[in-house]
Amino acid sequence: PMRLYLSSFRMGDHFDTLLGMIGPKAKVAVISNAVDFVPTADREAYVRTVFDPVAAFTDQGLDAFDLDLRAYFARPEALATALTDVQLVWVVGGNTFLLRRAFAQSGLDEIIKRGLAEDSLVYGGWSAGAVIAGPTLRGIDLMDEPHVIVDGYQAAPIWDGLGLVDYVIVPHFASDHPESADAARCAAYYTERRIAHRTLRDGEVIIVGA
Repeated sequence: PMRLYLSSFRMGDHFDTLLGMIGPKAKVAVISNAVDFVPTADREAYVRTVFDPVAAFTDQGLDAFDLDLRAYFARPEALATALTDVQLVWVVGGNTFLLRRAFAQSGLDEIIKRGLAEDSLVYGGWSAGAVIAGPTLRGIDLMDEPHVIVDGYQAAPIWDGLGLVDYVIVPHFASDHPESADAARCAAYYTERRIAHRTLRDGEVIIVGA
């Protein structure tokens, strides 16, 4: 049984459950490639003044570190080595389409599937990090721009999700979040087409295999 922790916003309301899934002193790889379109200075200011996902784990005594997938594009073996002792891959929000390309270009998509099948790691994340777990990204373009271009990334969007769950996750639904109106449009799109989906309000989390 695979173990997943898929949050609408940041750590969600069940952070203790996540900590229990990975155990004390676990090694956590934090992946922020979904915000690679944001200028570096702005990203650094956000981490410093608003929210630092690595600190959220290190404050709990965990061994968390930033892992930039761009360093592993076309180097999946090196990435697998870098993730050898990692118990949790934690993926922050941003642009889902950019994130999906980073997963494909680094080979993380296959590494995650293998690690989950062997139950050697937990996959977790919020917003884009949760959305990518679904079967498709069709319709998510109502929330995220599919054609964001960043140096080193392939231009064409990938429309398949990872297929870790068999429904599309729509984050920030009915929440006090700038993307809530887009989330409502997204949910309506899936409802009209009878595409399996689950809406999450900020704070809500989908937990599998805890």
